[in-house]
Amino acid sequence: MSDLGKDRKGADPIEWPEDLRVRQTERRPLTLWNLSPRQRSIALLIARGLSAKEIAMALGLAPGTIKIYTANIYKNLGLDNRVKLARWVIEQKGL
Repeated sequence: MSDLGKDRKGADPIEWPEDLRVRQTERRPLTLWNLSPRQRSIALLIARGLSAKEIAMALGLAPGTIKIYTANIYKNLGLDNRVKLARWVIEQKGL
């Protein structure tokens, strides 16, 4: 019998390597809703594996603008790369 669709409440959290763990830099819990709507859109697209150029084309923005948004997302969340951001979005159940 498949575990698909079963409630995962109480399940053990994923054990991530130390270098991929998200640092909590704020006192309040950070969620996708702490980001602006545009930042949320970009974070979700990054988590789906799109490049800055692909995101720019999808949103009708310049790739440089996407890079600025991405840098601000990293700063707001205390992250420093796309892999950590993607993992954080998945943990937030954004995908």
